[in-house]
Amino acid sequence: MANKTDKISTSPIQLLNENIFLNTIQIMRIFGITRATFNKWKKSKGFPEELYLTKRPLWKRDEILSWADSFNKSNPLWKLTETN
Repeated sequence: MANKTDKISTSPIQLLNENIFLNTIQIMRIFGITRATFNKWKKSKGFPEELYLTKRPLWKRDEILSWADSFNKSNPLWKLTETN
């Protein structure tokens, strides 16, 4: 079983290629964000719903990527941290 250090040292590309489900730390690593930013994203409209296969929440990789892909030049993802 991997510990937190292993998860942090894994590259974002490797995380995306090797996982169907992502946990909070993996999502933070992929997008290069802090926990505070992640918590703001979770509260935003349209953020994918979490799943509980264990005690900790997980998100489907494809849903997270689709959500992030829905942002564009006129509606950038980084603006979520300003408004919430």
